[in-house]
Amino acid sequence: QIMALLTLLLFGFVASSSAYNNGLARKPPMGFNTWNHWHGSVSSSVLIDVATAFKELGLDASGYRYINTDDGWLNKTRDSNGRQIPGPNFPGGIPHVSQALTELGFGFGIYSAAGLTTCMSRAGTLYHETIDAQAYADWNVSYLKYDDCGEVNFNSYAKFSVMRDAINATGHSMVFSYEPHVPVTIAWPQYVGNSWRTGGDIGSSFSALLREMESVNQWGYATGPGAWGDADMLEVGNPGLSLAEQRSHFALWAAVKSPLLIGANITEQSTEALAILNNTEIIAINQDALGIQAVKVFAYGHADDVTERDHPLRWAAKANQKHLDNQRTSTSPVPLDANMPFTSCQYTSIDSTQKWTLDRTRLRNGQQCLARVQGDVVVTSDCSDQSSEWLMEGLNQRVTQLRAIDDSGTCLALYSTKVSLEPCKQEPAVCNTTRCANSVLVNQLFYLSNMTDQLISTFTNHSVSPLDNLLSSTSLLVAPCNASDEYQQWGWMGHTLANKGDGRCLTQGLGFEDCSSSSTNWTLASAPGYQLKPEAASDMCVDIYNFTGPGVQLFKCKAPNSGYRGSQNEQFVYDNSTGLMRTNEDESCCGIRSPLCLAQLPTPVPQMVNIPQCLATQPSPAPAQPKIPDLIDSSLPLQVYKGPLANDNFVVIYFNTGSHTTNMSATWSQLGLKADQGYLVRDLYLKQDLGVYSSSLSLSVGSHDVRALRLSPSN
Repeated sequence: QIMALLTLLLFGFVASSSAYNNGLARKPPMGFNTWNHWHGSVSSSVLIDVATAFKELGLDASGYRYINTDDGWLNKTRDSNGRQIPGPNFPGGIPHVSQALTELGFGFGIYSAAGLTTCMSRAGTLYHETIDAQAYADWNVSYLKYDDCGEVNFNSYAKFSVMRDAINATGHSMVFSYEPHVPVTIAWPQYVGNSWRTGGDIGSSFSALLREMESVNQWGYATGPGAWGDADMLEVGNPGLSLAEQRSHFALWAAVKSPLLIGANITEQSTEALAILNNTEIIAINQDALGIQAVKVFAYGHADDVTERDHPLRWAAKANQKHLDNQRTSTSPVPLDANMPFTSCQYTSIDSTQKWTLDRTRLRNGQQCLARVQGDVVVTSDCSDQSSEWLMEGLNQRVTQLRAIDDSGTCLALYSTKVSLEPCKQEPAVCNTTRCANSVLVNQLFYLSNMTDQLISTFTNHSVSPLDNLLSSTSLLVAPCNASDEYQQWGWMGHTLANKGDGRCLTQGLGFEDCSSSSTNWTLASAPGYQLKPEAASDMCVDIYNFTGPGVQLFKCKAPNSGYRGSQNEQFVYDNSTGLMRTNEDESCCGIRSPLCLAQLPTPVPQMVNIPQCLATQPSPAPAQPKIPDLIDSSLPLQVYKGPLANDNFVVIYFNTGSHTTNMSATWSQLGLKADQGYLVRDLYLKQDLGVYSSSLSLSVGSHDVRALRLSPSN
C-alpha cells in the first residue's frame, strides 16, 4: 500500500475519519430516482414497476438497491396530525409502496425539501423536521433525498443539521442525501449527511455532464466511506446523450465515487444502455473498498478542438479557484469582530466554548448564559437575572426565534457586524403554499443541535470578492437589477440583443461580438415571460445557472408552467423603458432577495460563502481549510482522471471532450506512478486485458468517449 499512499499525497485525498457515520453508505449508494425521466409525474405503480424490472434485468445483483421517488409524491397540505399527505397517485399510501419494494428486496427512498415548500410547491419539511423524520421512520424509508428549494438563503449547515438530528432521534437508520447548493467548496459537508450534491441539476446533454464534472472534481477532500460527493442522478438511457457520451458519463461518475442512481425509464432501455448500467467492472470502481475519489490530474490538447456547445461558461470554476487561492493565503480569524458572541462553527473536536444546554429559559454554558445588556446589545455573560432568559420553544427540534422573555415581540438577530434585538418577523402566508426563494427570518432563526450541542445561526455573514475581476469582460451573468447600470441595459433589435455597456451583441455561445455576426441571432418565444432561444438551436434556452446565478448557460428548454422551478429560471421580461431583461420571478442571487437581470460584466456580483456561525463564549479561529486540487484548464479537450483503488490498483480515465477521435497518452510521472513499475492494464468497457505497461500508456479515444482502465501491479 506504500505506493498508493505516496500517490495520495500527490493527487488524492483521504476523507476525514470523523465524517458522518450512521452505519450506512459505506460505499456510494446505488439505485434509482424518478426525477430525470418522470419529473413530478410519479406514482406507486411507477416505483413498483421499476423495482420489478430491476429484478428481471439483474440490476439488483449488480448492487442497485434503492428505489427512490423524487418530488411530486405529496400534496400541498398536511393532515390533521401535521404529517405530509401522499398524492392521488399513491392510492395505497406510502406504507403500501414501501412494503412492496421491501418484499422485492429494495429499500424505499423518499423526497422532501428544507423549505416551507418543495421545488414543486408541495408541503416542505422546514419547521416540521421532527414529525416528518418520524413519519419516514414509521414508513420504513431507507433513503431520504433532501432538497434545497424554498428559503435558500438559510445557512445550509444549520438547516440540514436539523434534519440529520431529527432522523437520528427516530432510531431508524436511513441514507441522508442533501443538496446544499453552495457556490464554492466548503469545509463541512461530510459531517452532515451521507452524500451531498456538488453542483446544480444535471441535464441530458454533454455540456451538463462537463459542468457537473467540473464541480465534483473540487470535492475529493471530503469524500470517503459514509460521505460522498453527489454529481446528481444518471442520465444514461435518456435522450440527449450519444452512446459514447453515456459511456463517459457512467465511467466518470463511478470513478469520482458519486452515488449511481439510474434516472431513466429502465423498462424501455436499449441493450447498449443496459450494458453500460450493468457493467460490473465499472461498478466495482465505484464500490471499491478504499473509497477515495478519482480527480482530474492533467489536461492537454488544443482548445479550438472544443466547441462552445461542448464547453459552456466556466465562470464557476474560475470563481471557485479564486476563492480557494484566498483560502490558502488568508490568515484573518473568524469572526472579524471579536466582541460578537457568534463565531465560526467547529466541525470536529468541538470544544466547550461552543457547547450549550437548554436550561428551561436559559442557554447555558457552565456559568455563562446568552444575555441582553445595554439595551439591545447581546453578549454571553453570567446567568444571574432575567436578562439571560428567553422564550425558545422548539429550539432543539427546528430552527426557531429566540424571544426576549419580558417582551415576546422582540427577537435575537444576527447580522454581519452585530448581534442585537429587533422586532420579531414572520414568514409571509403565501410561502406556505408557493415556493419563496428567500426567508425574511434569516437573521432571526437559530438551532440547538442535539448531536453537537452547538447553537447555530441560519445567517451566512461572510462574503468573497465580487466576480468582476475573475471573468472575461465578455461574460454574461445575472445580477440584482439596477436600472442605472448600463451593462444591464439592452436593446432588442428584432433578432439581436445589444448591450449598452459596450455596444456589442450577445452571441449564441453566450459571449459578445459585433452585431452583424450571424451568431448573435436570437428569438424571444412567448411564455408567461419570454424564453430567449438561439435561432440555430431552438430547443435551447438561456437559463440561470443553479436557479440563483450569477452564472448563465444554455440549457434544454422546459415547457412553460410545467410545475417545477426549472421552467421559471429561463423566463424573462423585457422592459422597453429601462432596457432591463428581468427574470419573470423573484429569484434570489448571491444571498440577496431581489429581481435578477441579465448583465454583462463588469457588473459587480456579490457572492456569499457558506461559513456557519455558532454561539460561543469566546471566538474560534477559522476551521482548517480543505486541500483542494489546482484548477486544470477545462477548455483543453484531452482530460485524464486518476484515483487509487484497493490492493495498490488504480483507475485511470482517458476522457476526450473534443470533436475528433485522437490518440491520448500519459506517462507514469504524469499519473504519479512509480517509474518503471509494471502494470497490467485492463479496459473496463472492452472487458479485456491490454497488456503490461511500465512507463507510459497511449490509446485511441473517440470523440466524447472514454477509455476506462484498471491498472494492477504486475509484480
